[in-house]
Amino acid sequence: MLFSMMPCGCENSAETSSAEAAKPAAAVEKSTEPAIAAHDVASATTPVVIPDKVVVYYFHGDYRCPTCTKMEALADKTIKERFAAELASGKLEWKVVNVDLEENKHFSKDYQLYTKSLIVSAVKGDAQIKWKNCEKIWAHVRNPPEYEDYVYDEIKAFLSGV
Repeated sequence: MLFSMMPCGCENSAETSSAEAAKPAAAVEKSTEPAIAAHDVASATTPVVIPDKVVVYYFHGDYRCPTCTKMEALADKTIKERFAAELASGKLEWKVVNVDLEENKHFSKDYQLYTKSLIVSAVKGDAQIKWKNCEKIWAHVRNPPEYEDYVYDEIKAFLSGV
């Protein structure tokens, strides 16, 4: 119960340590990049892989404070209004995930989650190519236009390669 044991994170400082890149059904490589950077799963010698789609996750636990619910609602609004065509075509997927459910607990380790989080992930076939924890949602949550612009920019950057 990752989120149940920790404070909800509304006082989150948006600081974190290095993270590991998550890749379904494959080995995880250590990253030396800060957590706010995109995490490439492939090594430096691997040819550039063009993703098929981008998946945006909002991760939460059983306990949901008003700020955490607001972050999900603002992300949902931004994605559905600004990326309607990409959602319809399948180039973009939007998933809200409760990591306190047994079948979703692996996400906490995969993305080293410590609070409610918005993750943008580039996927090719069944393999994740890179991902980014959009930690600045915490800095922008009290200013919805800034929050929406931040979420839009992060997703757009990942979609540029699809």
